[in-house]
Amino acid sequence: MSNVATVEGTPNAVRAAGSAGGRDAPVGSMRVAKLAAAATAAGLGVVALGLGLWAVRDLLFIAFLGVLFGLPAAAGAERLARIGVPRAAGAALIVVGACAVLGGVGAWLAPTLRQQSAEIQSRVPDALAELDAWLASHDTGPLRFVLGAPTAPAAERVVDSTIVPA
Repeated sequence: MSNVATVEGTPNAVRAAGSAGGRDAPVGSMRVAKLAAAATAAGLGVVALGLGLWAVRDLLFIAFLGVLFGLPAAAGAERLARIGVPRAAGAALIVVGACAVLGGVGAWLAPTLRQQSAEIQSRVPDALAELDAWLASHDTGPLRFVLGAPTAPAAERVVDSTIVPA
């Protein structure tokens, strides 16, 4: 008969027959420790990768925008090149045209946006007063624990707006 104990029919060379019931248990805990170390290393790697990407986020954003706008401009320049317009001139023409269209849309929408922002500016204090009244009437529920005790009405907490109507 062998001195090696078996666990579910498989020889376990670490636990010799006759050893005390838990002294040789570190084999299982060594596996857990290795798994924990691997998981920790993987987690730290993900955090390091995230921090690295966060550090270069501006560069990644600019590269993304370059690809986003460059692909349609290149396709348009290629079509213009088929009819005889040089590729560089076609790309420049497309970029200038796109900027002109965006500027025109902005100029077309500016008066409406200015009027709506002035209307919002005049309505905000009333809306905040209405919100304060609603919160005051509902301050007995769980919302009271989330918001805490009111310090001042919301209309008094609004800072003067920087938008000056013309």
